[in-house]
Amino acid sequence: MRNLGSGLRRVAKAPAELWRELGGFGRVALIGLGLSGGAAVVLGSAMSASAGRHLLQVEMDTYQGVVTELQNRGLVPGAGLPSDLLAEFGDAVRLSLLGGETVRVKVWSPQGVILYSDAGELIGQSFRLSGASPTALATGEPR
Repeated sequence: MRNLGSGLRRVAKAPAELWRELGGFGRVALIGLGLSGGAAVVLGSAMSASAGRHLLQVEMDTYQGVVTELQNRGLVPGAGLPSDLLAEFGDAVRLSLLGGETVRVKVWSPQGVILYSDAGELIGQSFRLSGASPTALATGEPR
């Protein structure tokens, strides 16, 4: 037991001895290295989060541009949209929106009725809206 105690004391003294051996310049350099590493970790995580938000905003802006173009062409589905215009809207969706990360496109009424879906069997079905959906439909702003 006595050897264990003296061994622990030697281990505890080792960092203090190394610190003294470094001298003033070495200590400053070691502290600077530690602070630089900490700053790199903080900046790396902050930049990653910022880049993710920026990419999401760019994606939303792209979708908003496509929707605005479809509105300008009178192609946004609503009650009574003729089937030929609905087919043209479907073509535009397949060309402009589907692919990549976008798997499904649905256009909803404020009441929760699907006015258009690239999966035709969903058109006309009604669902209870939840989350940010009611706000997005009420304001017309992407969420």
